[in-house]
Amino acid sequence: MATGLFFIIAAVFAVLIGMAGGIRTIIPFALSAPFVILFIWLGRLFIRRQNPRPLGRFFLWVFVALFSYAVYALIWNGYGRVRIDLLEYSIRKAEEAARELRAKDTYGGKTPQETYEMYLDALKKGDIELASRYYVRLAQSERKKFFEELQELGSFEKWVAARPRWNNFAEIYEGSLPNKKWYEYYITFTEPIMVPGVDGNVTLGPENSGTSTIIFELIPESGVWKIAQ
Repeated sequence: MATGLFFIIAAVFAVLIGMAGGIRTIIPFALSAPFVILFIWLGRLFIRRQNPRPLGRFFLWVFVALFSYAVYALIWNGYGRVRIDLLEYSIRKAEEAARELRAKDTYGGKTPQETYEMYLDALKKGDIELASRYYVRLAQSERKKFFEELQELGSFEKWVAARPRWNNFAEIYEGSLPNKKWYEYYITFTEPIMVPGVDGNVTLGPENSGTSTIIFELIPESGVWKIAQ
C-alpha cells in the first residue's frame, strides 16, 4: 500500500518537475525513483524488525532522504555529462560533414581573379547552375534563385552585361584577414534593369550606378576561393 502510494506521489512529483524543467529533469528523476523506493522499503523493513525509538526512526528517515538525494544528484550529474557528451559528439559530426562537403566543392580558382573570371564566363553562357557554384556553399541556392528570377523578368542578359571586368576591381582592407579579400568596383547601369528585391521587383537605372563591393573567401579544405558576398 505504502509503496503504491509512493509510486503515485513520485509520478505526480515527476510531472511537476517536468513542467518546470522539461524532459531533462524527468529522466534522472525516473532513473533514481527505483533506488529511492528500495531505500524506503528497506527503511520500513528495518523499523518493523528493530522497532527503534521515535528519535531513531527520525534519524533513519533523514538518512534515507539524504541517501536518496545523493543518488538523485549522482544520476543527475551523470545524465548531464552524457547529454553534454552527446551534444559535443553531434557538433563534431556536423563539423566533419561540413568539412567533407567543403572539400568536395572544388568549383573555384586558386586566386579570387580566377574564380571571378570562371564565374563571369558561366554567367555569359547562361549557365546559372555553374555560376551559383562559385559562391560559398551556404549562398549557392539563394544565388541560383536570384538568377532564375532575373531570367523570368527577362533581365538576366542586361544584368550580366553590367558586371565589371576584373581590371576594374581594387582591393580594400588588404591583409586584414588571410582567408578573405574585399574588392571595390564601380558598376554602371546604362539602361533600366528590373531585378528582384526583398519587397518586390526593383528597377535599376543610370541613377543607381555607383561603387559596390565583392568579397571572396578561401576555403581551406578545397584550396579554392569562393564568392562570399
